Amino acid sequence: MNYVGELGWELHAPIAQLKTLYDALWQAGKAYGVANFGLYAVNSLRIEKAYRGWGAELTNEVTLLDADMERFIRFDKKQDFNGRAATLAQRDAGRSIQLVYFTVAATDSDVRGGEPIYHGERCIGVTTSGGLWPQNRAKSGLWLCGTCQ
Repeated sequence: MNYVGELGWELHAPIAQLKTLYDALWQAGKAYGVANFGLYAVNSLRIEKAYRGWGAELTNEVTLLDADMERFIRFDKKQDFNGRAATLAQRDAGRSIQLVYFTVAATDSDVRGGEPIYHGERCIGVTTSGGLWPQNRAKSGLWLCGTCQ
């Protein structure tokens, strides 16, 4: 599984070898209709799957609980781990913010991340990332609810 939730590979190579690798992949893929794509496309696919991204939904200010990632924490682990006590305390106290997936029927602007979300005159959160949802051409994104309160 890769960053956008499909079967595939992420290749990591020394920078000095990237052109050679790219050229080899391009030649091998021509018969299959290989095409270039950009980071915005990758980000849109990631958001469509509601995958979290480092620096957007996962930061040093957003905990795994805030990002709805508790399923990846093993509280029953025998060894202690950094942040265990604080994470358990947050879990027991309840979350003050929550990551929410959304779509919006806007044709005149894109969600990029960092935009405030308002309910009436009150700021109720901030977007973390966004893009075009390829399946239905709607704008989609992730936002942290409760970050403006």
